[in-house]
Amino acid sequence: MWPFKKKQSSLQLITKQFATKKDLSAALEAVVKRALSLKSVRSAELSLIDSGQYHSAISVGVPILGKPVHDIPLIFAGTELGRIRLTLNQNLTRSELVLCDELGLESTLIIISSEYTQELLKMKRVSEESMRAKTGFLANLSHEIRGPLGVMLNGVDLVLEGLCGEINEDQQESLIMVRSNGKHLLSLINDVLDYAKVESGKLEAKHTPINLKEAVEEVMALLRSQAHAKQHQFLMTNVPADVYIKVDPKHFRQIMINLLTNAIKYTPEGGKVEVSSTVDHQSKISVHVKDTGVGIPDSEKDKVFAAFERLSDDYSQKQVGTGLGMSLTKKLAELNGGFIEFTSVRGKGSDFFVTFPITKERPVEVRQETVRVAGAGRGILVSAIDQTAIKPIVRYLARAGFKIAYGVTKDEIQKVLSNEPICAIIIDQGWFDSHNEINAIRVMSPKLPIALITNRAFSFDVEDSLKAGVDRMIAQPIELPELALILDELTRRRTGELGRILNL
Repeated sequence: MWPFKKKQSSLQLITKQFATKKDLSAALEAVVKRALSLKSVRSAELSLIDSGQYHSAISVGVPILGKPVHDIPLIFAGTELGRIRLTLNQNLTRSELVLCDELGLESTLIIISSEYTQELLKMKRVSEESMRAKTGFLANLSHEIRGPLGVMLNGVDLVLEGLCGEINEDQQESLIMVRSNGKHLLSLINDVLDYAKVESGKLEAKHTPINLKEAVEEVMALLRSQAHAKQHQFLMTNVPADVYIKVDPKHFRQIMINLLTNAIKYTPEGGKVEVSSTVDHQSKISVHVKDTGVGIPDSEKDKVFAAFERLSDDYSQKQVGTGLGMSLTKKLAELNGGFIEFTSVRGKGSDFFVTFPITKERPVEVRQETVRVAGAGRGILVSAIDQTAIKPIVRYLARAGFKIAYGVTKDEIQKVLSNEPICAIIIDQGWFDSHNEINAIRVMSPKLPIALITNRAFSFDVEDSLKAGVDRMIAQPIELPELALILDELTRRRTGELGRILNL
């Protein structure tokens, strides 16, 4: 700790700091290092706020699990610019608390000073342009992949359901493997899309209470075969059955999938992956994913949560992935009111832990029944240029009892609508480049339900299509039973038919 009398005042320190020609990162790094020099401080991390989320900028020292934490918000004119997070060996003394306030003031003034603002904006602009180019390219690419991937998965589902004839056990096993790998590819694509949504501020969390142990068990069941394929011990210990957290269930599931997948991936054969938990004063709970893998060297720990970064060792470079998983995991944790940290020792393994507040709320139980749709001969007009791509969908709907008609051009669509009792239209988005064609259909039949099949998965795409007159927008890849239920709902609304869904 600094002797108080031997130090210049905060403003003198700031003036001296500002007189140098150091860049912004060097100036902030000096503040963080001074925070680490306090006797009570184990580690210090300064994060700047960007697009409403924290992004780690500078981190020094190594945090220890279970140690107290002290946050120093960096606030100017009511706006939070960032935060200094200190992991403590012991509680801060009164004089150390005063010095922490000085560090917060100094950091804030450095960020808002005219000398450094231009450099900050320049750094941010270059970073944003590079990130925007990367995420934009990958997002567009992933959108294009969703289409053919959907066709592949739908075709496999048709064969597995016996709609293309009987198959033997070997064929079934091979198709299940194809479907499993296809869904894994879909999860990678969704990582890219979710990351792009977070970066654009379009991803929202729908918080609801979930049972922690049940949610963890579900993900472990999903990944157990991957762990066993590498002959890992795959364990869950000390996760209480009566603890609930309030998060977006899909986001928490993605967080756990990313953590467990990485633990499995970066642990050589015959290792151990264990999920456990620790409770902090009955108010927060941390879920730990520990492995006996290759570990992370100190020199590369700053890459872990950085987008598009991969560790440089040979084992890590051989692993398949987008380089977005851990960055997305951190963003999802923060979006849901939590945070993620880790410890790791090269050659011995890692311990990643995500922390959320415990809630007293309980989820509302909803009964779900598995049903199969009976289309009862209701007419569906399918409009798609690529008949091969949409063939698995058409075959499934025909088996479900819908009567299928085709039309691509406006004249063909008009003819079908004039001569057949159509209850809904399916449009493949490849059929049009604008909303003019939907408007044309609306002129022909103002109340006819329209379902749009698309590779686009952003919320603003959905909003644009709904404004254009589409009743339902369905993103690829499509779950065929879900599509049948959607069309059943739309066509019943059209015909005024009531009653429960009949089982085939």
